[in-house]
Amino acid sequence: MGIINDIADQTKMIAFNAAIEAASSGEAGKRFGVVAVEIRRLADNVMESTGEIENKIEEIQKSINRLVVASESGSKVITRIAGSHAYPGRIDGYRGRGKIGLRLCDADIALHAAAKKPHPTKF
Repeated sequence: MGIINDIADQTKMIAFNAAIEAASSGEAGKRFGVVAVEIRRLADNVMESTGEIENKIEEIQKSINRLVVASESGSKVITRIAGSHAYPGRIDGYRGRGKIGLRLCDADIALHAAAKKPHPTKF
């Protein structure tokens, strides 16, 4: 982004110099002056756009950081569950199966936990 902003700055300087030359040329330089103004506007727009792009990149980086933290947290939970004595080896069977594997794993854990609960007795 720095290179683009540097080029835009240089373009603005060229447009400024062109506007000075157009003004000193009198009537003959009027059209050239209009072109110089448009070039300066274009350079301003480029600088504004690069600022917006930098903001978007920063937002994306923050989102990625949040996803990494959430992923690490989820990984720790899965590791803790997989390492517990209540579910030995259950997680390993679902590795590499993506979202479906995680859902199956969750269902397996829930069924395993439900099986250990006593059934309510109706009288």
